[in-house]
Parts: sequence; structure tokens; C-alpha cells
Amino acid sequence: MGDTHGRDQVVHGEMAFDAAGKLLAIRAKAVHAIGAYTSGTLAPIEMSMRLIPSVYDVQTFYVESRGVLTHTAPLSSYRGAGRPEAAALVERLLDLGAQAAGITPDEIRRRNFIPPEAMPYQSGTGHVYDSGEFARVMDKCLALADWKGFESRRAASASRGLRRGRALACYIEIGGRMNERMELRCDPGGNVTVVAGTHSHGQGHATTYAQMVSEWLGVPFEKIRFVQGDTDQVPFGRGSFAARASM
Repeated sequence: MGDTHGRDQVVHGEMAFDAAGKLLAIRAKAVHAIGAYTSGTLAPIEMSMRLIPSVYDVQTFYVESRGVLTHTAPLSSYRGAGRPEAAALVERLLDLGAQAAGITPDEIRRRNFIPPEAMPYQSGTGHVYDSGEFARVMDKCLALADWKGFESRRAASASRGLRRGRALACYIEIGGRMNERMELRCDPGGNVTVVAGTHSHGQGHATTYAQMVSEWLGVPFEKIRFVQGDTDQVPFGRGSFAARASM
């Protein structure tokens, strides 16, 4: 009841396509409930708008965003901080566009991906992507998921009185913001201590970091010690957020 809210918004979005299903423009208007007062960060408002272009090649873009004061606890960053909202909007609109154009969900995305040769690419909302092979990634995922075999699986489910559905969505975000301090300390006995400025709250850093060090240095896993959160040994750290560690 007293903690910050992760998301509370209403967005109306539109997409324009040409006859071949090429995305020409996006327009989005959003209203965000920011609570009774502002606190912490309003990153969810920014990211839910700036990441709408996603991995698609569209330069004509209009966004209107309004913050509305309410009687609730304030809005702040929580689990994605606007990224999921942006992805939900653009991917849903693409699916509706595919239906209107009479093409498949994977094909409309393939026709609109930013091509690798366009990198580095600046989105219509000011983000610069240094690299990306989005069609290749999607095709690999479709192969692993046996996309073409879906109809037979759906028919098999229907014969047992069950429904089977599927969805396709792409996602891109800013991750790993700001710097971090990590140290490796070796002792004469062949042990290694990982001193981490990040802090694990469920991500399993102790296991992941030890596995990485074991692979890099050839040190047995059981000889690797993990230290975090001890200000006597960790002189600097920013914590774990914004996909900055083993998220």
C-alpha cells in the first residue's frame, strides 16, 4: 500500500503501412498516473515512449505523453521500467497490421526489421543501436520453436478438447547503465575471491560469477569464494538494476 507503483498508464497507438506491409509511421498518445507526488525516477514514462520503435525501421514517429497526479503512492521503476509497456504496444499493433494486410505475424516483422547494414542506426526517438541481426535471431527462434509445425500441434490439442495458441514478440532495451567495480583476488593456496560491487537479491550471482571465473581461469568451482555487500572489502558498488549484472 505504501510502496511505489511499477506502472499505471493508458496508451492509444496507431500504425501506418503501405500496400506491401511496410511500416511508415507510428503515433502514440499516453496518459500516466504518477501518484500523489513524484518520487525516485520517472523512467517508466520515458522508456515506455522512447522504446516504441523497437527493432523496426520507422522514422516518422509522434508521441504525446502526459503525467496525471492521483491519490495513490508514486510511480517509480520496477521490473522493466517502461520497456514492457513499449513492447506490448508495438507488438500488438504489428499483429493487427498483419491481420489487416493478410500476412503472417513473422512476415510483417521480417519486412520491417532494421537491416544489419543500417547499423549504427538511430531510432526515431533518439536511441542509437550499434548492431543487430533481428531477422536472423527471429528465424533461429522460429526454428527452435518448430513454428511451421504449430498447426499439427494445435489440431492434436483440439482433438483432446484443448486450445493451443502462440504469439511472437521482439524486444530491445537499454541495459547495463553506468560503471561497476569487480575484483578477483588470488591467494597462494590457489583460491580465488570474487569481490562484487553488484548485489544479488535472487539472481544467483554467487553461482554465475564462480562459473565464469572457473571457465576463464581453470580454477575449480569449489575454490572460488564470493563476497558482496561487505563495505570493509567492497570499496565501491552500484548494486543490481537495469540489467547491469546477472539478470
